[in-house]
Amino acid sequence: MKNGKSIKSQPVSVLVSACLLGIACRYDGESKPHPLIIDNGRHFSFVPFCPETYGGLQTPRVPAECQPDGRVLTKEGLDVTAAYAKGAAQAVAICRDFHIDYAILKSRSPSCGVQSRYDGSFSGTLIDAPGVTAQALMDAGVQVISDEDFEASALMDKAQSHLDKGANTLYVAVEEGSCVGCGSCAAICEDVFAMTDLGTARATKAVTAETLADVKDAIKMCPVNCIFWDED
Repeated sequence: MKNGKSIKSQPVSVLVSACLLGIACRYDGESKPHPLIIDNGRHFSFVPFCPETYGGLQTPRVPAECQPDGRVLTKEGLDVTAAYAKGAAQAVAICRDFHIDYAILKSRSPSCGVQSRYDGSFSGTLIDAPGVTAQALMDAGVQVISDEDFEASALMDKAQSHLDKGANTLYVAVEEGSCVGCGSCAAICEDVFAMTDLGTARATKAVTAETLADVKDAIKMCPVNCIFWDED
């Protein structure tokens, strides 16, 4: 506790296919809300993300599938490979910049499919291969989970752990309205702090034994005293 303020425990950040959270961004202009994922949002900090939208494609749009030669083509034959690659790169950048280690993605999507995707023939045939964004995130070291596997995933264990948070867990938070964007905390401890697109700092993870000393240094070096910590 600092200056009389107590900070609640910060949940794990998770990148989530936006359609699973009820956002209408699919090719058909619809969403695919996943009740269990949405219900567990109170245990996590969900970051909605649609690779196709971030890649510059419109909603609704002509359906597309990955081809055997690596391209992504719409059903009408338009090459949208660059848009899919751009969306995948944006997903990796967000996970890197905000220290996101987990992603929940929509199954069978040409972008987000984890174990499988359609084969490119637009015949409804599935093959054992990930989508463009899923592959990029896996290559970047992000633990990618299909919406179909969420219930049995490690994230469900983390949800329970968040409910049963132990007495010795330390969390920090940045009062972003007071942050001047000096970046010292992120420079001192990039495992816990990151800079947002608005130029302010944000704490993205709980403090571990390995990062505790650096976090304390970051608190001391903050020029406006805007980092708060709490050991429950």
